Amino acid sequence: MQNQTYRAIIIDDKPDARSVLRRLIEQYCPQFDICAEAGTVPEALEDIQRCRPAVVFLDVGLRQGSGFDILDAYPHPDFKVVFITAYDHFAVKAFKYRALHYLLKPIDPQDLIAATAELHVPQHYWPEYERLQQTLKNNRASKLLLPSLRGAVVVDA
Repeated sequence: MQNQTYRAIIIDDKPDARSVLRRLIEQYCPQFDICAEAGTVPEALEDIQRCRPAVVFLDVGLRQGSGFDILDAYPHPDFKVVFITAYDHFAVKAFKYRALHYLLKPIDPQDLIAATAELHVPQHYWPEYERLQQTLKNNRASKLLLPSLRGAVVVDA
């Protein structure tokens, strides 16, 4: 693992979920410095401006909006996004927003480790990611086969 430290924000509307994620990150991903936690869209937007994170751990469902509302405010973000949610049906939309990863709750520590290990790899080295982006852009597929940490997942496009 790299020696570099990355500033990160946890955005989830449930305090218990934020607490669990914080503990997992502290225990398994010490390369992250959690600089803020937010439960609403306005709080998250303020924290992103203040902290300038490298990574945002983002839930889809939030009070006063959604995780996608936050990303709409940053059409070309200078941070990576790891979605952490209980809803698998938002995966395609998340990848349209160029998410680094999409993890489902409850979070498996090994999945978190694997997802965050790629942070230092520039996106142009991810051929699967680029193929997915091209497929979504062309909008030709009705179903997509997405690689996951446990194999692959078929989702409706």
